[in-house]
Amino acid sequence: MSWYVVFVKTGQENKAVMDLRSKVDEETTFPFVPMKELLFKKRGEVRKEKEVLFPGYIFVETEETNEACPINLFDAVVKSRHCHRILNYGSYENSAMNEIEQDLLCSLMDEDGLIESSDALLVGDRVMVISGALKGYENRIVSYDRHKRTAVIEVTMMNKSIPVTVALNTLIKLPDDKNKCRNEDTYEFI
Repeated sequence: MSWYVVFVKTGQENKAVMDLRSKVDEETTFPFVPMKELLFKKRGEVRKEKEVLFPGYIFVETEETNEACPINLFDAVVKSRHCHRILNYGSYENSAMNEIEQDLLCSLMDEDGLIESSDALLVGDRVMVISGALKGYENRIVSYDRHKRTAVIEVTMMNKSIPVTVALNTLIKLPDDKNKCRNEDTYEFI
């Protein structure tokens, strides 16, 4: 499976997906909007909301495995009033997202194209993710804000490094000194 990235009108991602779905073969081509889950605390209750991961972009998954842009996808994008163009690596002969970038995004997203929230422990200044999409990707975390319950991770899309804000629920802050960890009074519950 190959992924293609389509530049669309910001805020019109879902309309662009529906428009492309009506113009392409649904058995071989699947346009979708990558989403992320964010956490908000209101009146003491944490609620989850979904937001577009890359505003102004949609992804198209297709069974065609060559790097060139499929003609049917190119025609559908040209005919769509919500889509601008297909991103590429310099020419339309090299439009498919490379495997490394695609594999990273696939591993972060669930089958619906959603990056779910993660739970983490703070040990000193280090973040230890214990569950969720960021588990195993702690090295990609550039910064975090425990009050906003977010982390900024660095992903690559079409050879460009893009900072992406995702949900990170910090559960406990532990001191960095291992001797202090023996005393439960040093834990800070968040």
